[in-house]
Amino acid sequence: MELKRYDQIYKNEASYWWFKGRRKLLIDIFSKLPKKNSLKILDIGCCTGYNLHTLEKFGEVYGADIEKKAVEYCKKRGFKKISLLKNGLKLPFKKDFFDIVTCLDVIEHVEKDKKYLEELHRIIKPGGTLILFVPAFNLLWSQLDVRSHHIRRYTKSSLGKIAKAAKFIISDVKYFNYLLFLPVLPIRLFQKIPFFKNNGLGADLVVRSKLINNILNLIFLIDVWSIKWLSPPVGISVLLIAKKGKR
Repeated sequence: MELKRYDQIYKNEASYWWFKGRRKLLIDIFSKLPKKNSLKILDIGCCTGYNLHTLEKFGEVYGADIEKKAVEYCKKRGFKKISLLKNGLKLPFKKDFFDIVTCLDVIEHVEKDKKYLEELHRIIKPGGTLILFVPAFNLLWSQLDVRSHHIRRYTKSSLGKIAKAAKFIISDVKYFNYLLFLPVLPIRLFQKIPFFKNNGLGADLVVRSKLINNILNLIFLIDVWSIKWLSPPVGISVLLIAKKGKR
């Protein structure tokens, strides 16, 4: 990811509708997991660390990121257990160490995504949980993907396939942010026109209007609420919850 995007994220993560909606979804997921004492939770690819504020309500939090600037921002937020990674294929954690690993919009950056998930499988305790968010559908590819250094986008099927190949047992996989799929689709297709392809349209993390940001946040919150019962056929993102088998 471009370094300046870390500055944007740090500045806007608390209020930007996309991040607020994801945090609400994360809270809903955690509220359904079995209640245990002293959970060890890792947010891998923790970026500037705002999600750690949400996760620390549920256990002892750790963060890890491959970018030094991201780690510095996490520590600026007051978090101590933050690791700077050399790469994601050999993590500095013991086998069977974490109860829960969150990996939120990370593996789309990774060339060897299956090997990455295999390494996450190694550090999760037997019976532990993996939570993945990834961007959906290559049809939605845009300059935001390019500037974020994405390699691919996923479908439910493709994400489930690599999770199973990494020996995870899938509990749930579904699309989310589906209410905005149809409005976003023509915009993303429009951006593929050569004249508009490199103009950066839609590639920042700033909504100039507070009203529009609030409306988008409300739509996302309705989306998060509704997928408790629905399994939409499309969405801007994919959610996967999986378990590591017990020995």
